[in-house]
Amino acid sequence: MNRAQIDILLEKYWNAETSLADEQTLKEYFSYNEVPEDLKMYQDFFAEVQEQQIPVLSDDFDEKIMTQIEKEKVVKLNNSQLRTRFWQIAAIFLIVIGTSLFIISDIDTNSSALSKAEYAEAEKAYTETKLALGLVSRKLKKGQRPLIQLGKFNQNFQMKFK
Repeated sequence: MNRAQIDILLEKYWNAETSLADEQTLKEYFSYNEVPEDLKMYQDFFAEVQEQQIPVLSDDFDEKIMTQIEKEKVVKLNNSQLRTRFWQIAAIFLIVIGTSLFIISDIDTNSSALSKAEYAEAEKAYTETKLALGLVSRKLKKGQRPLIQLGKFNQNFQMKFK
């Protein structure tokens, strides 16, 4: 095969335009030791590609697999194995629950230690808010006294002129 044909096949190969026959031609060409120096870099590549050929499955492959699957037996556990499995699962469950409760109680302990300082601060803020709202309440009541008297005056006025 001449150099021009190999260059054309290489160009087609890199553009993914070759047929299987063209690829086989390239693999055979590069499998020989007599390759020009500027194409030596492709020789290792095509040798690797040749080694990594996908195996072709036989026609009866599916049947063989299906018979192997059918031959597999379902494993049935006897009574003692079931009890052992149950106790294993129960032990795992208890370990998980116990660990979770331990972690949760540890978190609560840490958060309560932090909340004691926060609780004192919240108590102080509550007391100050209560005092401020008491002051607002007294001022509102003081402002309502004249309005109550005005309401009485309005009632008397309307009674006289009706």
